[in-house]
Order: sequence, then C-alpha cells, then structure tokens
Amino acid sequence: MAADFEASERFRHTTIRYLRHCLGLTCESFEPLPQQPVIQSFKDIGEDMVKKCPLGKYRFKRQLFMSELEYFVDMEREEQAATFSPRLSTSEEYRRRRDGTSATRLLLILTDYAYGFELPEKYYPTNNPHMQAIWFAANVITSTNNDILSLKKEIGAGQVEILVPLLYVENGFSLQRATDEAI
Repeated sequence: MAADFEASERFRHTTIRYLRHCLGLTCESFEPLPQQPVIQSFKDIGEDMVKKCPLGKYRFKRQLFMSELEYFVDMEREEQAATFSPRLSTSEEYRRRRDGTSATRLLLILTDYAYGFELPEKYYPTNNPHMQAIWFAANVITSTNNDILSLKKEIGAGQVEILVPLLYVENGFSLQRATDEAI
C-alpha cells in the first residue's frame, strides 16, 4: 500500500472512521470491519476507554486521543507524500512531520489511562504550556533516538528522509556533525 497513495488514503479514511466509532465519538455504524488485525484490535481499547472515560467529565480524554490519532494519520499522509516528491524535505519539515509520526504524543495521552489513574484535564498540553514543553521534549528525544538508532537500517533500505541524512545534505555537515546536530 505504501506505493499506492490513493489506496493509502482510503485506508486512512476508513481507519479514522473506525477509530471514531470505537471511541464512541460518532453514532455512525461501521460495516464492514477493517481487515487489518492491528486496526481491529482497537475495538477493545475503544470499548474500555468508553467505559473508563464516560461522557461528561472525562470525554475530553477520548476526544484528545482521537485528535492525536488524526494528527498521527495526517502526518503519516504527509510522510508518504514526501516519499513521492522528487525533492528532499528540509530538516524542519521532517521534524514537523516526525512530531506526529513518532506516536509519542499518543502514548503520553494514554499513560494515566494505562496506569489506572485520572490526570486532571488542566495537566494536559491543550491547557498547560508547561506540559506542552514536556511533551514536545519527550517527542524530540524519542524521535531523535529512534532516528539515530535506525540510521544504518534506514540508509541500507534507501531511506534518506530521516534527520541525520537531511542535516548532512542541507548543511554540508560531516556525518558525525549531522549526528551531533540531531542530538
């Protein structure tokens, strides 16, 4: 599917509709179920979140989670489009996309849910600039570490739309300097 942008778009659209359905954020019924097991598995997570984050006080958590899922899918779309482009992304374009594709933000939203406690809404980054800074830093650390650790594998696969090669090309750095700049 990675080579077929239109098929990927249909998959993304279907996935978003299904995730909204599972999180109880739409009254729309969903048939047929997605065929991909990883997408089907979201049914259990969604049902549990609906039960633990009911309408009213904690609905914001499901809505925030869905918003982050949509952001993730949007950034995946942009990442796929970049692979079809004849020009390399800038390091800033890459970092902006990576902010969504690392899924760090998705995991941070689920931390209190996964550990069975309720973080008050005021501590989510939508309402708290300090938490925005913490989430941004966590995402940068996670993304950069992943990029550096997978550098050899990615380059071996012909993938240069990752941070270190982009810094190398964009700035004329040595590979070591590009790695240092990424960190």
